[in-house]
Amino acid sequence: MKIKSVAGITCYVKDLDKTANFYETLGFEIKKRASNHVTAYMNWFWIDFLDIAKEDKPEFQKEANLINKGASCFHC
Repeated sequence: MKIKSVAGITCYVKDLDKTANFYETLGFEIKKRASNHVTAYMNWFWIDFLDIAKEDKPEFQKEANLINKGASCFHC
């Protein structure tokens, strides 16, 4: 099965204000803001940013602290 469309994604971040400012600079509109959550929109696409420090699931906090998160392995 191939993905044909994506409406949005969720990302854990360490600094919500810095992240929101960066995405506003790119042209995203911040429509939702709370102490642990920001949602940025570009047309129909959205990105939820969640504060990793306020996440209560230890496995998510562990993933956020990995040095090579998002890295791919081309030689594996």
